[in-house]
Amino acid sequence: MYAAWNKGHWPKISLKIGMFILITFTCIMICCSIIAVTVLNSRESIKSIPKTSGEAKTLVNIPGTLFEKPKKSAIKEATPPPAVSVKLPLLLKGVLTSTDTRRSLAILQGPSGQQSYREGEKLADVENAYLQSVKADEVQIRTPRGIAILYLNDKSRENKHLKPEKEKANKEHAKYLMHYLVANPIYKDEKLTGYRFNPRTNSNIYLRAGLIPGEVVIKINGQPLDDTATADKYIEQLASLRDVQLTVLRESQLQNIYINLATIETSLDTESHEEVH
Repeated sequence: MYAAWNKGHWPKISLKIGMFILITFTCIMICCSIIAVTVLNSRESIKSIPKTSGEAKTLVNIPGTLFEKPKKSAIKEATPPPAVSVKLPLLLKGVLTSTDTRRSLAILQGPSGQQSYREGEKLADVENAYLQSVKADEVQIRTPRGIAILYLNDKSRENKHLKPEKEKANKEHAKYLMHYLVANPIYKDEKLTGYRFNPRTNSNIYLRAGLIPGEVVIKINGQPLDDTATADKYIEQLASLRDVQLTVLRESQLQNIYINLATIETSLDTESHEEVH
């Protein structure tokens, strides 16, 4: 060692070791400082979390650290499909409701006859259909196309049956005067003197209107029919009118006839109803 010292090698080795020790020590101090700061921050975060009563232990949630709780994915509640207009070959004949759904019962009539079902049971007459719920006056049936509703006493079919009848009656009573009358111009010495109104299809309407076949109408709503252009305009208006006042020349005297289709149709409907009964 003395010889090495005399040759000048020992100071160089000592310097390298010293530098290595210094660098290692510096790195250790930096790491310790980082750990200390992290621990202090963690303690401050833990202190800032409010304690909840009634819980013995709670998991600490520190964002950005190993203590961060994983976020729970939101669970969406399944919403039942809406009721749709699904035609089923079934009639609801009876229901038995109970607070215990296992005892609720529905009696359905289908192509195979009457059968009783409980909630959740599969129907025999409809493919992939199940009885979903039973209420006091209706049942809900789950089908691949949606939820169908059947009403007790077949309310839905009764309404559907009455609606076309009502629409048919309204359609028949929506006709106007020119559906029943035919107007032919009458000329004397090449001058328009009026129009002769004859029945088109329904002679009952014509007769109830008070018209007499062959007589000439000389005024419509008080307007004389002695000019072709003016008369044509009034005749065309009859295609959109259900009531009108006609003036006729009867027995050399002017006579006004008021026609109201609504009154005539009501009278005819009443007579038809009485004849049927």
